[in-house]
Amino acid sequence: MDKKIIEKFNMFTNVDDVLTDNSIIVATIPAFQTLAGQFHTEVEAIATKMQPLLLDYTGDAKGKKKAKKELSVLLASICGAVKDHALAIDDQSLYAKANLSPSELKGMRDTELQEKSIGLYNLALGMAASLLPYNVTAASLTALNTAVLRFKEYNPKVRNQQVENKTNRALLYKDVWTLNTFVRLRMDNAASMFKVTHPEFYALYKNARRNYSEGVRHRQPEPPVELAAKTVVQPIESYDNGVQKAMVDLMATTGNNVQVAG
Repeated sequence: MDKKIIEKFNMFTNVDDVLTDNSIIVATIPAFQTLAGQFHTEVEAIATKMQPLLLDYTGDAKGKKKAKKELSVLLASICGAVKDHALAIDDQSLYAKANLSPSELKGMRDTELQEKSIGLYNLALGMAASLLPYNVTAASLTALNTAVLRFKEYNPKVRNQQVENKTNRALLYKDVWTLNTFVRLRMDNAASMFKVTHPEFYALYKNARRNYSEGVRHRQPEPPVELAAKTVVQPIESYDNGVQKAMVDLMATTGNNVQVAG
């Protein structure tokens, strides 16, 4: 995923969080509240479009590596059984078809391994009865077929899928830059009113508008915030002497909870 797209999306998420957390302040300027609602809708739409593209770059690579390893292990075990049977019946052609080591299988290109695994599965299926003494059962062949299909899912995508992903990325980039322009020209201008009415909120908004590059943010539930106990000043109904009066005056000026002796 393009770094600039990730940075912009992180900025959108941060801004949306600030607006959501301060919805009461946002509502004080109806025009800005309308813009914030439009912005939130667009952020959610972009997040939905980004998810499958992120999986295309991360999840598929990890899944393919695992699927390739599992398939290679199953193929190597069945190849061993086929080769021994081929030697027993002196069939050099059959031996050559299954003469693949685990390292050779793992080192194959994805397309090559995919084609080879389908051929070996069909070969083993056709001589299933001869492989039973090696404990290559119907369940073994089913497991191999499942591994072949799983690996096929990860490998090279057909042309129309590649084109579809390329088109989806182009549409995503367009949406991100369109929303960025909306924030810069519409929201930033409307938000300037808060600089006078709610300067602290305005500072939060401006800080959120910075770009962040540490990967795509995913919102996590925030832990509850424990508020510090406030010092409560107990009222004094009467003043018995000048000392009490002076101490109460001190409380009023310093904010300290001073206890007055009775």
